[in-house]
Amino acid sequence: MAGLTLGGISGWRLPTLSPINGASFQTAFSNDATTDLGNADSAGWVDGSGNPVSEMGHLFYVTLGNLGKCTPNGGGSSGSCFPQSGFGPSNTGPFANVQSNFYWSGLEFAPNTSNAWNFNFNNGNQNANDKDNNLFAWAVHSGDVAASVPEPTSLTLLGLGLAGIGLSRRRKRRL
Repeated sequence: MAGLTLGGISGWRLPTLSPINGASFQTAFSNDATTDLGNADSAGWVDGSGNPVSEMGHLFYVTLGNLGKCTPNGGGSSGSCFPQSGFGPSNTGPFANVQSNFYWSGLEFAPNTSNAWNFNFNNGNQNANDKDNNLFAWAVHSGDVAASVPEPTSLTLLGLGLAGIGLSRRRKRRL
């Protein structure tokens, strides 16, 4: 997706992910995000510091508050997946035409480079698929996933807003 420009904005790309342990992808199935493959709980996939490591996982589980297919019960095999009531994309937020289907990531699947990581928006599953398959694409822009620490600009705006409220109250007391 290099060079894609939408609405006059460039820098669009496919979503990415990184290993939850910070070193290498754990490709055994889990239903509670203790490995990189499978389903997650309400926090999505996070590293040891609690920072999101899967952009689509963060969108699905955290931003939109959807439930994955598997009840997060520490299960380490697809046979331990007990479907949750109400799983799937019950909330798509401000997005239109969201498909209950697979979306590509921008990252190859290291154990088998003929595959690439993907995210299934039907059941909240993060997995790999053969690159020859026709999957959907969701263009993202850096900064779309909320960081765990507010940006300095956000803090400045918050400070100015609070200062304005303080001045307003101070003026009312004088009257």
